[in-house]
Amino acid sequence: MDFTKQTCTPERRKRCADQVPSVVKFVTEVRAKGALIIYSVAVPNSVPADILPVLTPAAGEQVLPPLGPDKFINSDLEKTLKDKGIKTVVAMGTQAQTSVLHTSATAALKGFKVIVPVDGMSADGVFPSSTPPGISPLRQGSAHKSR
Repeated sequence: MDFTKQTCTPERRKRCADQVPSVVKFVTEVRAKGALIIYSVAVPNSVPADILPVLTPAAGEQVLPPLGPDKFINSDLEKTLKDKGIKTVVAMGTQAQTSVLHTSATAALKGFKVIVPVDGMSADGVFPSSTPPGISPLRQGSAHKSR
């Protein structure tokens, strides 16, 4: 969500810019496996061309317009996912405390399994961990074991 020239640069959100290589790797790998990838842009009047060039959507990949923090509101996102038989949503984005949080929560409330890779989300500044004691945050490429 919202990996654009306006929101994900070293000047605007360094953490986001630093994570772009990991996000590109993930998107490339899942695209090769046939995963449905949906992008979004956040800034009013932004367009698909504002998405970072290294994350340019492939032909046929949907780009949601600026919708606010919950990408399900005022969009056909739920219908698109259900029509494609999607059961699991992987949410990544430049605003952990807004778009990633709200869109992920709505997806879960609508019955989707939700995965939020820690190294696929960022924010304007440092934000406290809400991970309960004894639980390790999931990182792309790591094995997560229950204790």
